[in-house]
Amino acid sequence: MRPARLTRREHSISCHVSFTLAFLAVVSSGHASQECIEFIHPVAATQVAAHSCTLSIKTCDDVRSVVFRVQYMEDDGQTLRLVTLGNITRPPFKLVWDLWDLPNQLGSGATVFAEAKLRDGRTVLQKQKGVFLVHRPVSRPEYAISYRDKLGGARSKPMHLHSSATTATGKSYVAWNEKNLLFTIDVHDPFFYSSLPKKKMARMGVEILIDPEHLREPFASGNVLMYSIPLDGKPVGVRTSVQSAQPGSFDITREEVPCAIEANVVQADFKGYTVTCAVAWHEFGGKRPKAFGCNVLAKALDKGGAIRTLSWTEARSSDEAYSPYMWGNVRVLGKPLLANTLLLWLASLVAGLAIGASGAIVVRNINRFGTPIARFELSEEEEHLYESLKTAIHDDVTNRSITVEDLSLKLAVPPRKLNQLIKRNHGESFKDYLMRARVEIAKERLRSSHSSEAAIASSCGFASVDEMEKYFRKFCRTTPLRFRERYQVT
Repeated sequence: MRPARLTRREHSISCHVSFTLAFLAVVSSGHASQECIEFIHPVAATQVAAHSCTLSIKTCDDVRSVVFRVQYMEDDGQTLRLVTLGNITRPPFKLVWDLWDLPNQLGSGATVFAEAKLRDGRTVLQKQKGVFLVHRPVSRPEYAISYRDKLGGARSKPMHLHSSATTATGKSYVAWNEKNLLFTIDVHDPFFYSSLPKKKMARMGVEILIDPEHLREPFASGNVLMYSIPLDGKPVGVRTSVQSAQPGSFDITREEVPCAIEANVVQADFKGYTVTCAVAWHEFGGKRPKAFGCNVLAKALDKGGAIRTLSWTEARSSDEAYSPYMWGNVRVLGKPLLANTLLLWLASLVAGLAIGASGAIVVRNINRFGTPIARFELSEEEEHLYESLKTAIHDDVTNRSITVEDLSLKLAVPPRKLNQLIKRNHGESFKDYLMRARVEIAKERLRSSHSSEAAIASSCGFASVDEMEKYFRKFCRTTPLRFRERYQVT
């Protein structure tokens, strides 16, 4: 039998794991106790929002020098790298780690190593897993969901699911009613056929990931809702928990639990499959939120028959796809007037009293204020321009001098046109859109760092602390101080 051939990703990680194991074997050759060194900073679940991080350890008197190393995921989302940061030859054993060129480390985070050399020549190794870097801003997709009384029917603009590893694509349509959050997920997969092995079918399907409280944590904790709907088998909920019993350890485990989610799967050979399901609002704690974080994943085949993950968010790896920090923003639109039974009855009563006049007013108002989908659809050129505008804003969001005129020159488009695109897609002015993006960055830094409000306001692009507080009150109904007191990670 011919041996199985490793994929490029598996080969890269396999080589790295071999190197890491060799490194661990060498530095663990001494028999000195690891208790001789202990990480003071960072510790498990540390979130680093600044562009540098101080590494420090507590040591016994026998330590002569300490070498700091770090293991992290490269920008391609496939290559693990282990690099040496520096060698400290006398106490205090501290080192400032420059993060400027590193990508965010989400999902499982980075791992920091401290290799201490003792006076008798022996070597002691200590590590700290679960160090999360959130120093780079991310561009999150946005989606607005409309009211629909049941699954199916007219569909709104979709969430687009994609992956660079396969030609398969997906679209997710989301709506809501009084009881449920409704999902219809279409996966176009030309390599799919219904007679695939059952084990493979059980690994394929869709996953719905929801961050009800918009906490934006870098790893999926017990606060998130996760549902898996396989092509073969019953839907299950997925409960995550953090295991960090030993010093330096940090592992996230996923446990499947029964759930009462309603789901239906329709398959078509060489075309793909469609999943429809309903997530009850009581899963959100009984209250329907106005907004929440979300990601939708779908499993499809590449031309080699391997299972690949399509994601709504721009995730570099499967770890990032499961990180709430990356998930898109979903807004729940209000219920239309004609979908409310009580108001509809009252309107009918009024129409009965003055049917002619009321009918004319209703027709006039529908013609004048109705919002048909065609009115809001963008042309391909406008869609491309809008994406370029969002990218340009987020690339320079912390530059306090950025103006719509600057972007107009950069994109060679009149300022009025750019304002119209922002207003049309977000219902707010360019300035409010820019300030809202800065507030989101400030929220992450208030939660995950101990920097002063003045330093955070300056680094996020606000002209002053007062300006940051003004827009916090406007968008979050609170102040930066109260937000930090409630959500800061200690």
